[in-house]
Amino acid sequence: MGLVRIRGLGPAGAALANLLGQRAVALDVAGRYVKACGEAVRVEMPLVERRHVKSKVRRFDFYYGDRHIGTVEYRAPRWYIIDKSAWVNWLREGACTGCEADDVEVEVDARGPHGNGQAKVITVRAYVAGAKVPDDAVSFHFAEGMAGFYWVFPYGDGTANVGAGFLGVKNPIPHLERFVSARFPGARMADVRGAPITVGGRARLMEGDTVKVGEAAGLVYPLTGEGIGLAVTSALALVRAMSSRRPMDTYRRLMAPYVGQVRLQGALLRAAARAADAGKAIEAASGGDLLYRYVEEDLSARLLLAVLARRPRLLFSLLRGLLRR
Repeated sequence: MGLVRIRGLGPAGAALANLLGQRAVALDVAGRYVKACGEAVRVEMPLVERRHVKSKVRRFDFYYGDRHIGTVEYRAPRWYIIDKSAWVNWLREGACTGCEADDVEVEVDARGPHGNGQAKVITVRAYVAGAKVPDDAVSFHFAEGMAGFYWVFPYGDGTANVGAGFLGVKNPIPHLERFVSARFPGARMADVRGAPITVGGRARLMEGDTVKVGEAAGLVYPLTGEGIGLAVTSALALVRAMSSRRPMDTYRRLMAPYVGQVRLQGALLRAAARAADAGKAIEAASGGDLLYRYVEEDLSARLLLAVLARRPRLLFSLLRGLLRR
């Protein structure tokens, strides 16, 4: 097999380079990798070593405004919060940068949100020292009158990864500052960083002769903003596909369930954003199995119809959002 040339070494590109070893040639490698996000991954995700894990999460609390609207709890940890920067830079160590590339067989775009042509949300993240949060619980806080949420993730040593992102808000820093001040009086915000997150809900795995992985392919769950797991999943799928007889067909087949989930969540996000009472829709839909499926990133049209059938007002709101253009 010839070389694989990877443009970009974020989570997807770095994972692919790590898996391919000397078969990979990396381009467009900046300095130390840093991108603001919640740094949460599923416990079963490969390529994560124990030394990168900051905390282990088994409980998920949801709020709408000041009201607690639901909890999803597991007996064992379900997510890890990781030091994402250290993890990605560790994955990069095996990448062959500056190598000769005369026998390139596959071109891969792993440039993250840059150049995928999809809608973005600007998110901001801060490490908050002195935030008293449980070591095994995260919380999502949906803001009244806005499409988006704040997150609070334990980061160890009395620190929390606290962030925010909202549709249509270009600078969420003032919102985050007010949230931290109200929720954690006296706590200190450090390393405040912003980043674009793709929320278009349209995955594109190929562009001409170039294969796309991770966020470059639009592989981010629009309702949660989670893309680390999809980045690694797409890298693993591409490596597996490259050993098959029809690599691109195999890659599309392996990624089809994830592409479908991204598309469904994108449609739901656009519908909620268009609906007049988008924030209240979160609260109205919080019962039953929906929050669990939200955590598992496994929403389905059948489940949504079952929930909506019991909540006619919510059904009307979301349908109105879907029909508005």
